Amino acid sequence: MQKLLSLSILLLLFLTACKENTESDLTSDKLILGKWDYFLKVEYYDAANNKVFEERYNDSTLYNFTRNRLTISYPNSENTSATYSTFSTDDKKYILVESSIASQSEIIYLTRTNMEWRMARQPDSYLENGTRKNAAKAVYIEVFTKK
Repeated sequence: MQKLLSLSILLLLFLTACKENTESDLTSDKLILGKWDYFLKVEYYDAANNKVFEERYNDSTLYNFTRNRLTISYPNSENTSATYSTFSTDDKKYILVESSIASQSEIIYLTRTNMEWRMARQPDSYLENGTRKNAAKAVYIEVFTKK
């Protein structure tokens, strides 16, 4: 009986120690690795913070993240390379992409299959029906789906 009890306890310890990696166990640096399809949405806002216009871009751009390197493949164009780093501050996660210019975006969410970044620019302008218009701010929403 004592052997059976000991065996049961060992089995229980083994099963609880051998858990599968969950997404919360994986870091941003590991989750971001790989190839991602890219989609951009830009929302423009007036001074009262009302959305006044929206643009969408889906041109089959591919982002390939390797360790601290990013290659962006544009359709019918040359690839662009950059470095990137992720960091956290004030309980928010950010990504900094540096090539000829640097851009920093907040990582809204990052899972094994989906990722979203956001960045606001103030002021900005947009083209609506051939007319250039000004906005108090623009929010760039970058949506990624893992390939």
